[in-house]
Amino acid sequence: MNAPTSVLASKLTEDQRSELVREAYRKHAAELLAIEDAQQKLVLLLLGVFGAGASFLASEKTRPIDGGWPRAGLTLLVVALMALAGVYTHHRNHARETVRHLLLRCDEALGFFEPAIYLAAEPLYPSKYRTFPSVGRWLGWTYWPAVIAGVGFLVVLWSPRL
Repeated sequence: MNAPTSVLASKLTEDQRSELVREAYRKHAAELLAIEDAQQKLVLLLLGVFGAGASFLASEKTRPIDGGWPRAGLTLLVVALMALAGVYTHHRNHARETVRHLLLRCDEALGFFEPAIYLAAEPLYPSKYRTFPSVGRWLGWTYWPAVIAGVGFLVVLWSPRL
């Protein structure tokens, strides 16, 4: 029969447990950076695609898209991209908040909020840093400029030629 993990962890020395927490912290910090970077890349990609597409359609040299079916197809593609990006952004935000919570747990395990461990008579981190998991929600809002660019693309796509 396997021993519970907590029993196994209790057999580790304090230095071994501290090293495990520091290693978990490094892993979570790298994961948080990757999550936030992925969200920024998605937004930049969508802004680039919709901006370039709208510029192409609006240019004087571009042949207008004739008929409703090609426009409807492009509209469907834009809506699908925006829906996919919205779902992706929602899941990225949840993952980001979860990883930030794990980082906070590592901070607590390392005693960063306990007074007189690292600094005389005060904690290394002030208690307001315990709100760290909820900080950074703004990153999800960066999705909305891409939505605006998508709508702009559709306006150019469906506008009559002058």
